[in-house]
Amino acid sequence: GMEGAEQVDPSQVAQMFLMILHTAFAFSFMISPTTGVSISVEGNTFYLMKTFPIATKRIIKVKLMLNVIFAVIPAFIYATAYAFVMKGSSFILIIESILCATLYPLLAGNIGMIFNLLFPYLKWENITKAVKQSTATFFTVIIGMVFAGLVFVSIFFIKWQIEWIFALILAVLLLTTVLTYLVIDKKGEQWIRQKT
Repeated sequence: GMEGAEQVDPSQVAQMFLMILHTAFAFSFMISPTTGVSISVEGNTFYLMKTFPIATKRIIKVKLMLNVIFAVIPAFIYATAYAFVMKGSSFILIIESILCATLYPLLAGNIGMIFNLLFPYLKWENITKAVKQSTATFFTVIIGMVFAGLVFVSIFFIKWQIEWIFALILAVLLLTTVLTYLVIDKKGEQWIRQKT
């Protein structure tokens, strides 16, 4: 009857909503960074870009920045919006979820860039092929799915307090984002020079 329905704790509903939404969020952002194909998309013009007086490193950084604009800004807006839905949640959890949501596309962007630098697909006749059939895209999607899968497992199966689970996810995201960026910064230029 109706009397049972009143027992629902709004903060638990909000938390469940967050857990589901966050997992969906991790999946959608981790598997679709623009950087996974951003070098390949240049095709033969990439050889031209190398002759410009701008450092390849700068080109790579611009591509990463584009990913930030296309991914991080919507992520932040989205996260802020769902923070308002989370009235029943703790302030810490809201901050953690916004930070995580903003870091997913950053990390995904770095991972995509690493694979695209390692496996550039520049000699294509049609652009769809460059996007859909490249090794870089394949690895980026696989790694993204694994990462998002780990987020799902952490959120739904670790029996800690939710704030601690998010703290763990946040720590891992921060660490991997910084490390992948350092790898790109140190090795990126060298990798692409070997391939082109």
